[in-house]
Amino acid sequence: MLTPTWIKWEPIENLPKELYLYELKDNANGLTINLIEEQNYPTLTIHFSNYYSYKNTDEGYLLMANHQIEKGTGKWSLYTVENSMYLQWLHRQSVE
Repeated sequence: MLTPTWIKWEPIENLPKELYLYELKDNANGLTINLIEEQNYPTLTIHFSNYYSYKNTDEGYLLMANHQIEKGTGKWSLYTVENSMYLQWLHRQSVE
């Protein structure tokens, strides 16, 4: 199994380092994720009109992953992942 690599993702310039989930909507229009900086109004909205799967986990329970990410990239909120274990699992579930 390949080792996941977390890569800092900055879709727009000057994003705050720490963003928090404000709202997650999964409906007929797609998946919408609204992120905020502390107690402010939504700072960033990400929308997927089509998607196959997503995973929602309280990050407080992902201590090992958080440690590895921060050790490699510093404090940040958004990443892309190469060699994603989740995508490897999803692929195994979808093949006969």
